[in-house]
Amino acid sequence: MTIGNARSSTSFDAVLRAEGLVTQRIYASLESEAHAGKAAVFPRTNAFGEEILLDKGADFSALVSFAKEAAESGVRITLIGTAPEVLAARRPLRALVASRLGVCVHVLADPHAMRGAVYGLLDLGFGLLFSSGPEDSFDLALIARRAAEDCGVPFFVVHEHAELTSYEVVSMRDADALGAYVGKARARLCKLSDPAHPVFVQLDERTFARRASFALSSALRGFESVAHRRHDVMERAGPGALGGAGEADAVLVGLGVTGDCLLGVAERSQNGPRPLAALKITALRPLDGPRIVKTLARAHGVTVIEAGLDPLTETMPLARELKAAFTDAITWAPGYPGVGRVPRFTSAVLGQGGLTEDDLAAAICNMRDGDTASRSFVFGEADAPRKATDADRDVSTAPRIRVSCKDPESAAKVARYLLAAMTGAAGLRARAALRAGDEGAVFVDVSASKGLARAEPVRGSFDWAMPMRDDEASSAALAAAFIIHAHRALVDGGQIASEIAATSGNPEDATLARAAVESGRWRTRAS
Repeated sequence: MTIGNARSSTSFDAVLRAEGLVTQRIYASLESEAHAGKAAVFPRTNAFGEEILLDKGADFSALVSFAKEAAESGVRITLIGTAPEVLAARRPLRALVASRLGVCVHVLADPHAMRGAVYGLLDLGFGLLFSSGPEDSFDLALIARRAAEDCGVPFFVVHEHAELTSYEVVSMRDADALGAYVGKARARLCKLSDPAHPVFVQLDERTFARRASFALSSALRGFESVAHRRHDVMERAGPGALGGAGEADAVLVGLGVTGDCLLGVAERSQNGPRPLAALKITALRPLDGPRIVKTLARAHGVTVIEAGLDPLTETMPLARELKAAFTDAITWAPGYPGVGRVPRFTSAVLGQGGLTEDDLAAAICNMRDGDTASRSFVFGEADAPRKATDADRDVSTAPRIRVSCKDPESAAKVARYLLAAMTGAAGLRARAALRAGDEGAVFVDVSASKGLARAEPVRGSFDWAMPMRDDEASSAALAAAFIIHAHRALVDGGQIASEIAATSGNPEDATLARAAVESGRWRTRAS
């Protein structure tokens, strides 16, 4: 495994790259590899030249027990499992909290697991972070590691697979600096028998756990100074964000991938007649209640969109947390800003098909219905709000493209070549999502931006939907040329061909890619 470069990665790849810099022992379930869709190449040594030992097993609970023994002896360990496996290992995971071991557990969650299993982790006493894509997975793996070891509280990082697979270019500008950001294990960890171990700190559990907020804030600030990528426990887009003027009367809130989709919708709505705001929550544990209240206090309507379904409760977990924070604020709880009213909260749950543009448009219209708005519903079911008209839908200025491929292997190649071409030839930030189509076909949906490439909901319309050509290289080159041209950047056929050939490792792909770009088909938009 090569470190210190930039290449397209899935969330699973990104986790291995990040942990390959600093960890000493990886405990991975066999199911997690199957979930990632491949036999993964685990790193052999870390950035400090230490050998990384790998343990795989079908019993995740047993892996947690083995990992606990290693962590108690001062070894830096990493656990990787799927959401159902992690949920089933509640008892040994609680033992990690009781022993105050600063370990990091990576949870791979597909849409079905997000509909309940992940929320079962809330009461374990771990920190809980949600990534929104491969680059986010890489960064949060290191941030969670630093925070966990600083405070002695274990951290979960949930890597949601909202699509079949999602690819993004993950850059490691300085692998040595990233390794130094976390530090060597022998300088940061100590054995459980050592009097300096956090287990001997004379604090009750609740007071001890409060250290996690300070440790996470410090880890986030430190990472920005090293990697030059900013992260926060929450991110806001829309009126009033980043010091801008104005406030939005409607705000969408979500976790991880869903939250990233909502940020993209809010950013694109700013040129419309009724701009809205969005809030992405990255840290559900610890939750910064006072700051969330301050962010949402002026909103009239707030819709919280979640993947987890808990039908026997009054509302869903994230919405419940936000309402509790406002209850503290309006009753003048210490540390909270004073508020005079509570926004109208709506709890929305994703349907089986995931988040769609119709869902987003309907949620926005529902918020603006005022007191008659629905307060709790599941998208696609009978109690969901009315469907939005075409005038209510998000109008995007970003180019939309879909490439239809014959099988997952071809789609994965097209996605990797596309990202390499757009990043290397035009400096665009891009993300490619692979989605299952009919009769075994796989769609490659690409979003690109000069800034951050946000996650995208399932799209119903595209600027260009193209079938795959005879080979992956020419298909990727044609699509890359279209996107680069749509961003009004120089389309350099030679550079595109060079980037694709370097990624594939086949010099013949350069000839195929260049011929596709020089065909000129990318100059016209087709439907």
